[in-house]
Amino acid sequence: MRGNSEMNLLACVRKKNSFLITRIDEVGLDPELYRDCLEQGFLPGTNVQILADFKSQNKLVALLAEQSTVALPYSLAEKIYVQKT
Repeated sequence: MRGNSEMNLLACVRKKNSFLITRIDEVGLDPELYRDCLEQGFLPGTNVQILADFKSQNKLVALLAEQSTVALPYSLAEKIYVQKT
């Protein structure tokens, strides 16, 4: 069962399309990008939410399922976003 905060986030995603919710895995990511994600400290299968606003920030924030945050270089986050959408 999903918590209220997750449901609210999913509703926000549907309305604004400002986030990508995805999983760091080999599906939809080329091997080099997948390795880059692992080097950034993501475990295979980690669920992340990526802000889709690449122009206004030098770094994007990926929110891990555990509610901790990891700063990603915007180029890496943009590649994940593009390949997964």
